[in-house]
Amino acid sequence: MGDRVCTSLPHAQYGVVEARDITAKVPDPLSDEEASWGTLSYVTQTGVRRAQHRL
Repeated sequence: MGDRVCTSLPHAQYGVVEARDITAKVPDPLSDEEASWGTLSYVTQTGVRRAQHRL
């Protein structure tokens, strides 16, 4: 309780989430602003993989 985590909750300052639904715990040295990039990079990476790009 009280840990900072990344998850797929709707936009909110605070939320309650089941432990099984947590994507990742945010390390203490990481700021909230830096941690927010994790979700963006996850969405981007998923999109690229699903697009099946070829070189």
